[in-house]
Amino acid sequence: MKQIYNKRKIEGVSTVGIIRNGGYHVFEMPVYEDGSFDCWHRIDFTGLRKDLERRWLVCQVPEGEKISIFGLATILVEKSEFSFNEKEYYKYLEHLVHMMNHKLEGLYVETEEQKQKWERHRVGWNAKGKPFKVQHSIGYFTLDGKSTWVFYSSDKTQNIELAQITAYEDGTFELDKEEGEYKTLEEIQKMFAEGKLFAEQKDSAWFNLGDLGRVYGKLIHAVNSKEKIKEIEQIGLELTKQPIAYDICESYYYQYLRNPCERNRQLLKDAYEKVPEHERCYLGDMDTLDSDFRRIIYHPEVKREV
Repeated sequence: MKQIYNKRKIEGVSTVGIIRNGGYHVFEMPVYEDGSFDCWHRIDFTGLRKDLERRWLVCQVPEGEKISIFGLATILVEKSEFSFNEKEYYKYLEHLVHMMNHKLEGLYVETEEQKQKWERHRVGWNAKGKPFKVQHSIGYFTLDGKSTWVFYSSDKTQNIELAQITAYEDGTFELDKEEGEYKTLEEIQKMFAEGKLFAEQKDSAWFNLGDLGRVYGKLIHAVNSKEKIKEIEQIGLELTKQPIAYDICESYYYQYLRNPCERNRQLLKDAYEKVPEHERCYLGDMDTLDSDFRRIIYHPEVKREV
């Protein structure tokens, strides 16, 4: 008998979650109709209980601690109003599954044999979700998307919501606080100009973290709002299969290494500065980050160390 495998589409919803791993990290937590979850690794209901018991997955953050929101900001918590304790949070996540799978049938369960197999092969599975929109209900044709965190408020000084903007393959954008209303890039840019969307906040404020509750605190680090707009623009280009600044910058980098002339250095500089500032560190490897790009662009007199 030959070995075979099958891939199938499992739908779900996402909710705001917090991982405790050397600090507190907000993440988009996928909850699927088959009772599987992703907490930086794929788990079933049993795994969910274990992650809550060992406080890998948490529903509260102590005052005085920092909450990191990837690609957006870090909040120093001064006060908090959380919605759940550990048992209530488990029931809440179970309820999300129940809404999609009323009889809780066909639930995902990871067997001991499966665990041993993947441990033996040193494989760790995740179940990260991919946002989508239904393009045509007949035939159920869907379009994939990609999301990023932003802050949203109709009044920038009060009621600040942690939100997500999703770009789709058809060039539209969606703000999760206005679900089902698809916007153009220009409309998203206008919302930033009006202060309804932003990444920076100077004063202490209440930040709503979805159904988890809210925290009062100050941003001790935040992405520049102009750079966040650039990131959203690049996500839109990526989803519509157009060249993105990251790839263009890498291309000019290697072009400069082959032919280190002033024209190629200027081309590299222009491309580098189009990459969102908070994403430039990913241009190099984990050790050097974007240091060689910066050396070439801003200090060409310094020779490369080999």
